[in-house]
Amino acid sequence: MQRVIRSDSAYTVLQQRLKYANNFLTKPPTVFVENVPQWPNHLLEVIKPDAATLAYYADSNGSADLINAICNREELTYELLLTGDNVLITNGALHGLSLIFRSIHQPDAVALCHAPVITSIPALLRESGYCVSFFSTVQGEIDIATIWDQCSPDVRLIYVNFPNNPTGEICSEDTMRELVQLAEKRQVRLVVDLVYDSFIFDGRQLFSPFIFNDNWQYLYTVNSMSKNFGTPGLRIGWIVSDAKNIERLAGIMERECIAICGSAQQQASHLFNLGNQPLVKKVFEGRRFVEQCLSSFPGIEFVSPAGGTQFFVKFPIDDVEAFADYMLLEYGLVLTTTSNYVGAEGPFIRIPTGHPLATIKRACELLNEGLRTYSRS
Repeated sequence: MQRVIRSDSAYTVLQQRLKYANNFLTKPPTVFVENVPQWPNHLLEVIKPDAATLAYYADSNGSADLINAICNREELTYELLLTGDNVLITNGALHGLSLIFRSIHQPDAVALCHAPVITSIPALLRESGYCVSFFSTVQGEIDIATIWDQCSPDVRLIYVNFPNNPTGEICSEDTMRELVQLAEKRQVRLVVDLVYDSFIFDGRQLFSPFIFNDNWQYLYTVNSMSKNFGTPGLRIGWIVSDAKNIERLAGIMERECIAICGSAQQQASHLFNLGNQPLVKKVFEGRRFVEQCLSSFPGIEFVSPAGGTQFFVKFPIDDVEAFADYMLLEYGLVLTTTSNYVGAEGPFIRIPTGHPLATIKRACELLNEGLRTYSRS
């Protein structure tokens, strides 16, 4: 069977499939990979940027309007009282993580990383000079004794992602409290990735690390407009931390790129004022639709996630990468597989819940048909 991906490529497996779909398929592909929810077109309102946002540099920390909007959101979401000194606007969440990782690195530093995790995160850590070690959770619970044992003097940070991409797990209150206590006692930075925190289901609650300690020196959270507001094109993220940490990170920001795009920040402020309720509702509807579709698939295994914008589904096939290449070549369907993650093993495919329902239905029909024909190929 023809293969699309190459093990020696500089690109991720996902990017290789996307590039193949864009450059070599004769018909438009069905792209079913993004975990970025998509707004109904008539509800995503944008505004014309002010001339000042184009003609002048923004403040290195971010625009006052956007920072105030973020402070208001954190208070509504987590009952967390922030000042502008606690917030830094970044060029997306990954940029924020990169700033944090580099700012606290020391020679021979070790990072403990929550898994499964998108491949970009351990790659960023290694490129920043860390040796990376992994740990897992079970339904949002961490074996904290194991983390204590892993916390050698060389450990500089602990990274966690909740709701988790791809499992959708939510961190329990006790686990978050214990991680905060560990961070202060061992003087290890705790970095909490919250880029899906608008999407919580079944009455669950997610807790900010800052509510468990008045000392924020060792605590960071990272968030993003891409996921929570469905606007990856804005490239707007933010970091929350102690004011001294934010000042240090803003200094790095100024040296690297001076400031984040002012017109993008203006659009982000506008979206905060509108709110993302229609987007959250759309993801919830997509979640129910996907759950119904998957229930008719023979031989698959999945757990309905507590949060996030995807299902992580185990398929009854031996080689999920060969199957994904087959689906691309035979059906024009682009999929995200286990290879997109570190710490995930087995024939898993990420099924997004934020696409238009027509796209989800089409993709599920192709997957069901592909499973039937692949077994005979």
